[in-house]
Amino acid sequence: MSDNNDKEHIDFRLRLRLLANTHEGVVLSYLSSQGSRASKDLILQFLRMCVLPLAHKQKGDLSDEELKIIALESCDALENRARYIRTLFGLEKPTQQTQHVVINNGQLSAQAQPLSAPEPEPEPEPEQPPKRESRIKGVGTYEEAESLFGDM
Repeated sequence: MSDNNDKEHIDFRLRLRLLANTHEGVVLSYLSSQGSRASKDLILQFLRMCVLPLAHKQKGDLSDEELKIIALESCDALENRARYIRTLFGLEKPTQQTQHVVINNGQLSAQAQPLSAPEPEPEPEPEQPPKRESRIKGVGTYEEAESLFGDM
């Protein structure tokens, strides 16, 4: 049995007070509606996806190979989240045109612009190593999300 007193803890408190009719206010309202534990888990999941590789790089506690693995897992998790959002809202995957989205005073406008160079032919995928559990807790694979939300 491990003793939690032997482990270093970090206490981080964040208090936000935002206008309810802003995007940030809507996000906080949504998180509040999820309950304390679920909202904490969701926030930590997003922080791990977005910040974990940067934090370890700055800390300098991992080898270059370990950093690359964590960075790749973060990218995969973010791409899976983007696929989930596209599926949930019936959005098409981006094409060979980039889209510059501008939000001005709450009005959304998008302008498609062709990429400067054509996309290279995909290389054959190398053999995949045995599947291992992600270091980013709470993040599944696209296939797992598809099995859960595929009929939506």
